[in-house]
Amino acid sequence: MRALAIIASFAVLVSCEGTIQVPGTLINGGPCADPGHVTLRRLNRVEYNHTMRDLLGDTTSPANTFPPDPSASFDNNGDVLAMSALLLELYESTASRVVDAALLPPAAPISQRYDARALHAAMCPGGTAPPGSDYTCFGPVNSTAGTPPTATLDIWEHDYYLDKLEAFPADGDYLLSVRVFQAGAVVAKLNVLLDGKVVHQSDVTAARASPATITVPVTVAAGNHRIQIRNPNSARAYDRDLGVDFLKVEGPNNPPNPAREALRTRTFACNPVTEGEDVCARKILGEFAHRAYRRPVTEDELDALVAMVTLAKAQGDDFQTGIRLGFKRALTSAEFLFKTEHDAEPDSVAAHPVSDVELATRLSYFLWASTPDDELLRAAEQGTLSDPASLEIQARRLLADPRSDALVEVFAAQWLKLRTLNPASPALDVYPGFDGALKTAMRDETLLFMRSFIREDRSALELLDARHTFLNERLAGHYGISGITGPAMQRVELTTPQRGGLLTHGSILTLTSVPNRTSPVKRGKWVLDQLLCQEPPPPPPNVPGLPEGVDATGKTLRQLAEAHRTNVACSGCHVQMDPIGFSLEHFDGVGHWRDKDGTLTIDATGGLPDGRTFDGAGELSKVLKDDARVPRCISRKMLTYAIGRELNNATDGCALDTLTEQMTKNGNRLTELALQVVKTRQFSQRRGALPVTR
Repeated sequence: MRALAIIASFAVLVSCEGTIQVPGTLINGGPCADPGHVTLRRLNRVEYNHTMRDLLGDTTSPANTFPPDPSASFDNNGDVLAMSALLLELYESTASRVVDAALLPPAAPISQRYDARALHAAMCPGGTAPPGSDYTCFGPVNSTAGTPPTATLDIWEHDYYLDKLEAFPADGDYLLSVRVFQAGAVVAKLNVLLDGKVVHQSDVTAARASPATITVPVTVAAGNHRIQIRNPNSARAYDRDLGVDFLKVEGPNNPPNPAREALRTRTFACNPVTEGEDVCARKILGEFAHRAYRRPVTEDELDALVAMVTLAKAQGDDFQTGIRLGFKRALTSAEFLFKTEHDAEPDSVAAHPVSDVELATRLSYFLWASTPDDELLRAAEQGTLSDPASLEIQARRLLADPRSDALVEVFAAQWLKLRTLNPASPALDVYPGFDGALKTAMRDETLLFMRSFIREDRSALELLDARHTFLNERLAGHYGISGITGPAMQRVELTTPQRGGLLTHGSILTLTSVPNRTSPVKRGKWVLDQLLCQEPPPPPPNVPGLPEGVDATGKTLRQLAEAHRTNVACSGCHVQMDPIGFSLEHFDGVGHWRDKDGTLTIDATGGLPDGRTFDGAGELSKVLKDDARVPRCISRKMLTYAIGRELNNATDGCALDTLTEQMTKNGNRLTELALQVVKTRQFSQRRGALPVTR
């Protein structure tokens, strides 16, 4: 681990080197021949999750507990993907947990029942809670004074009163069951907590003679977890109103994981008794490291992994324990955590191709956000991948694989800024119908919409005015569209003129609003940034924003914004953004269609700085669809994502010219754009860093 920390520290230094790209005077062939310099990159959270899925069959997205990745335009940008001590610790603990879950036999399900009275006696000997505990002990008494104790434990007020630290044997789905009844004269309250978080709450009206069993499904990681049964009634000292008979824990109730079962069988197919431990260790660990490192493994690297088996045996553990240690060491190696590219002359500024295995890694993480599969590695190691025809065959194969959904879920989600939808919190007093289910449906609509364009090989320009979308009953009702039932998202052909294309999606309209109203500024900026790649400068300091109490002013938001724009310090930026945002004012802050802003009629006319005008979202979409900057902007976004660095207009402009030309020639299809990106010099070549200029 110390070696990993040293390498990680080096990566931090590399990511902060501050190199300023100098137009290609040092590159033979001039700026157009410069492929650029890509900083050493670690796996980001999505890439780590997908790689663990494809290596070990893990579908729990373990990196979701890691700190968020810093982001430039995309979060695979090597210049901002630094390493921290916390990440190092998380890599180690996560590798241990994921490897054990993959290679250990499935844990036998448990079924543990804890009677409330017995638990109480164990926790509170003599009726007194241990020092430092966070629960209060009560005797096993009934709610009626003088009645002899029973097998139930009737407790009052708001204190924790049933508390169990449970050892869950494996990651998975469990059932927590508690049998309860109303012990007093009023309806009782029940909370079930897991690790201090409420996972169930309900009223309890069942009688003592026929108690109710409440079953709560939970998903937990292996290890100790605290279960608490709580009576949330407060200030109720006159009645012990909740009775508890028992708590029961059952699970894990995990469905079979064919990928893990196949991995376990394949891993231990070599028999160390008949074939020899060293032979099997080298075979098993060599094959795994080959896939984890995304290239052939050196003898020294393999020796270091096999040493883990020797160490385990010396400590009295078995062969399989040693293999798991070897897997864990591989997954905490810099060769796994970083997409390393080994140059014979790392300081040379001459443009040169990356190796075939490095090209395989670039290709798979671009199209899958994951590790190369066996077929791609095989083509790379045979030296055929750098052949343009072979590269195109492999790229088309990867695009046809379901794993290419990463182009939507990762690339498109970041390009369209969908990740900012999650923290969006529309004010419930203004939009009382907005909830988490609606937000999820909005996000799913846009992702499914984008996926349809890749799967159907359609023109990216149709994203702006397509007459289909994906809705469930909840979102269709929000849009005022009838005839859609059920929670499942389904393709819908649009017939209403108000909807059509990305600009009318609830996700885009919500993430470009503020909590209590629309924001023409944010909506205009989104169009400029994401569709035209014309990012306006940041606002000057100490300039007041628009007033929040729009209705109280007696003016529309448009009128207020136009007055705000008279400030000379603001006009330069707002004259670009506001007229675009005004055209979307028929949609409120969560995407409802409206004809008025409060009691005032909406004016949805707008224009671009070049003088073109439009009225409403439909006309804006048509203007954008005819704008030559849109294909170039989409090309810029995809190339930036594919190579993991920001583009330089001086050295990358030629590639953008070619991509835009080819995109137009090929019907503006996103799949063809991806194939053309793979053919660029920026994707298949590299150079060392140019001299630093400060």
